[in-house]
Amino acid sequence: MNKKERILKSAFELFCKNGFGETDIDSIAKKAEVAKGTVYLYFSSKNELFMKSMMYVFEEYDRQISILVDEKLTYREKLYAYISLNINTMFENNVMSKMLVGELYNVLKKENALKKSVLKEKMSLKFKDVENLINAGIKSGEFKKVDSASVSAMILGGTNMLLMRNIYISKTNTKESNIEIVIKNLTETIFMLLDKEVK
Repeated sequence: MNKKERILKSAFELFCKNGFGETDIDSIAKKAEVAKGTVYLYFSSKNELFMKSMMYVFEEYDRQISILVDEKLTYREKLYAYISLNINTMFENNVMSKMLVGELYNVLKKENALKKSVLKEKMSLKFKDVENLINAGIKSGEFKKVDSASVSAMILGGTNMLLMRNIYISKTNTKESNIEIVIKNLTETIFMLLDKEVK
């Protein structure tokens, strides 16, 4: 891991732990084991570092998806793997999830339109990834013909609502067994829409 990656990873971890307002460049530099000036060689401000750390995490998530969604799997298995990884990632760290929901919105309000559009584009690509996966399953004959955009919205909307519930309603961390039940319930609902009727 090079210096820039160490800074991004350290920044993200501290933003998750302490929030944006309580995290300073000094603490990020210390955690990344670099000089404070080195941080500014790569990032002009804390706001920029926050945005770039978000992008770094999204890209790492994409890398995990590309590894997980192997070509040998059926489209049903690929979609299940995508939903499972998405939910597990969100529930693994409540602090990270809360920070993504709250802090990201606050920083975006202060950032310029270009930076907003880059992040918006990255998020919209996630929606397109799910939609493309469903369309490929339809084309292969594995899924029945459905409105893939609507089903994609149901998948991402469903996982986001579960995230909100876990952050703002649940008083304790969700146990692994409960997460598996959540994944099972959501995927069963989605596959009821996608699976072809057995004759």
